[in-house]
Amino acid sequence: MVSPLQVAFADLALAQVELARGEPGAARAALLASLGLNLSDQRFAEEFGEVAYALGELDNARKAAVLTLEKWPASRRARTTLAQVWLALGQPTTAVELFNKSPDAAGWAKGQTVRGQARLATGEVDSARADFD
Repeated sequence: MVSPLQVAFADLALAQVELARGEPGAARAALLASLGLNLSDQRFAEEFGEVAYALGELDNARKAAVLTLEKWPASRRARTTLAQVWLALGQPTTAVELFNKSPDAAGWAKGQTVRGQARLATGEVDSARADFD
């Protein structure tokens, strides 16, 4: 027997596979299929935002990250995804502010890297260098 959560994660994995195969339409369909299960699980919410970002679905990734942070404010993954979205939208200052509000979000490798990218984009070269070191 397969749980709804397993089905949702399978849909997210399928979205990534379809993207890797060069099938963005199928990837988006798989991403949206994962939402049909109406799950309230932090790990799923974080993964959904990350996959949406990877697919270039910036609006969906932003919404997912914001909703995740409303439910689970300490989510480093959601905060990092949201910062990536702001960077992609050309708003690196907003991305840096996210990390300033929750310094713990940069306490893992991906968060520190994204913070470094945001700092570099705002001209904070020395701070960016410290993050990248």
